Amino acid sequence: MRHIQHLAYVLAGLLLLASAPCYSQSGPVGVQITPQNSFVSAGNVLQFTATRPVQHWLTSDGTVVTINSAGMVTGVQPGVVTITAISGIFRNSTTLTVVALPLAGSLTAGVPTIAAGQSTTLTPTFSGGTGVITNNQDSSALLVASGNSVSVSPGITTTYTLTVTNQAGSTAPKTAIINVVAAPGITSFTPGASIVTNGSSTTLTAVFSGGTGSINPGGIGVSVSPASVAVFPNANTTYTLTINGANGSTATANTTVQAVPPPIFTGGSFTGSPSIVTANNNTNVTLNIPTFAVGATGVVTNNVNGNVINATPAEGSTLTVPSVNTTTTFILTETNQAGTSISAPFTVTAVPTPVAVSLTASASTVTSGSSALLVPNFSNGTGVINNGVGNVGSGSVASTGPLSLNTIFTLTVTNAAGAFATVNSLFVTVVPQPHISSFTVSLNPITSGQSTNLTGNFTGGVGVITDNIGDPPITGVTSGSGVSVSPTQNVIYTLTVTNAAGTTTTANVYVDVD
Repeated sequence: MRHIQHLAYVLAGLLLLASAPCYSQSGPVGVQITPQNSFVSAGNVLQFTATRPVQHWLTSDGTVVTINSAGMVTGVQPGVVTITAISGIFRNSTTLTVVALPLAGSLTAGVPTIAAGQSTTLTPTFSGGTGVITNNQDSSALLVASGNSVSVSPGITTTYTLTVTNQAGSTAPKTAIINVVAAPGITSFTPGASIVTNGSSTTLTAVFSGGTGSINPGGIGVSVSPASVAVFPNANTTYTLTINGANGSTATANTTVQAVPPPIFTGGSFTGSPSIVTANNNTNVTLNIPTFAVGATGVVTNNVNGNVINATPAEGSTLTVPSVNTTTTFILTETNQAGTSISAPFTVTAVPTPVAVSLTASASTVTSGSSALLVPNFSNGTGVINNGVGNVGSGSVASTGPLSLNTIFTLTVTNAAGAFATVNSLFVTVVPQPHISSFTVSLNPITSGQSTNLTGNFTGGVGVITDNIGDPPITGVTSGSGVSVSPTQNVIYTLTVTNAAGTTTTANVYVDVD
């Protein structure tokens, strides 16, 4: 059918030319056609004009273009034709090329979403023209070839447009949007404590943007900033925060947590000597400092006023604290590099000074074989009386037990600190038992008014003779010396011998008076 139409157009043109006069180009007074040597796309129209009224517009190939009486050309298919304008005796021709419409097949982003600072590719496919890629952010234009990728690095989300333009100026567009998101960033990644005790916790705080990620070791996921997570390192550990953003973009930051041993008294314990002192006696106390865990330090304080006794006591050494006069608890505190502490106390108790007030005896002289009663008076300690008496309480009565020799008894009062005080009793004199060997009368019986001698032989005391009839006692009786008496009635005479301790013994004699 197209061939028939083409043939008809050709024949019509030939007939017209044959019937028309033979015109020739007349130069400046001829007809001029606009546009010259132009292009039109198949399916599009192009208006031709002339400098004179045109009676006939002709095409050399009606299968390539059609042209109406007004000079409007319609492209039919790609090809080259001659367009002729006839105006009276004038004519003029120009070449018209029909080109195919441009086709923009695709504009494909290598990655549709990237992080700021990254690049991606755009791959165009097109035909029927020249390809140029532009964007909505700047005036740049990239001349591209179909199938060849170009690299782009948008700073923000950008729409890229592929425009394919043929020789006729017809265009075909295709767009692609590349989303640009913020690149992953880490503002800070810090531990709550950079040194911890083995197994203790610290908090890692991550401030970040542009993605989500994890903390390793541990595989701890973090999705919202700021993120705080607890970790429990048992050894020095470097933690890595990795934030994953768009298109494989990452940001990393490291922080190290040092794990140290717990504080412990590794060698011995915190002790001292003495543990009991006498108050206000300015006693020096020696403290025994044990060894510490590696890297730990110690300090010794007291509970009286909180004063630091020694800020850096040497491990495994002794520390002398002078003039301890009150009850005091010394505290050794060991602290490791993480600030974890343990404490051990050692208490020195201050006791009052012992006071020995007195030691009295019930008698300063006793008879051999007899005992005296001792009364101690003391405070602030334990009382002990020597010479076999033993422990006594203040205000109590203690017996000396049978005595055979003159004795001085000593009260010693000792407090818990070992301080003591003493006091001596009166000298206790031990005298022999009084003894009467004999008590005799020289003449017996006697008559009334007659005299007789009473003779006593005795030791260990002073003799006194009394009777049972009420006569005055006869004192100053000497052993072995007679004492004359002249009783007027029957009488019993008694010799009483009394020693210095007041112990007595007696003997009687009967005198019969006629």
